[in-house]
Amino acid sequence: CAAVSMAFATYFAQPVTLLAYAVDFVVRAYLHFIAGVMAHESVHGHLGNTRSGNQWWGRLALFPTTVPYVTFRTTHLHHHSNTNVPELDPDEFLNTRHAWQIPFRAFALPYHWVVWMWQTGRFTRAVRREYLLNYLVVACVYGGIAYFTSVQGVVFGFLVSATLHALF
Repeated sequence: CAAVSMAFATYFAQPVTLLAYAVDFVVRAYLHFIAGVMAHESVHGHLGNTRSGNQWWGRLALFPTTVPYVTFRTTHLHHHSNTNVPELDPDEFLNTRHAWQIPFRAFALPYHWVVWMWQTGRFTRAVRREYLLNYLVVACVYGGIAYFTSVQGVVFGFLVSATLHALF
């Protein structure tokens, strides 16, 4: 919960120097990473005492990254049962002969997951409903932050942090 709160709080920072911007982006990227780790643990049932508890912790953890938990959970569990099996592993998208493509593919991975879920029949009505609800909440949260800070700050801050997260 602290990592999620801190990730959102970083958008209210007003860096002035280039070093302050760099620190802001690196800290936000690290907090997004921590949120991803929390979501990963919730998929495996390690954050809450119940399945429902783990799902809510996972949803909360992924809000800063904007990735819907339902997408991450579905693809991650399928990844574990089909690791490195072409066309069955949703993360196989990251495998490429060209190392320069990996950061771009990592950045695009959540969107690839949606395509993969659609193609494999896993993008059901219930998943679409949760997906839409997730993005409505994300839009409200980030819209509220942008209202009190700036749209450019939110967009630039998110894209830089997401890019750093994709690189490392």
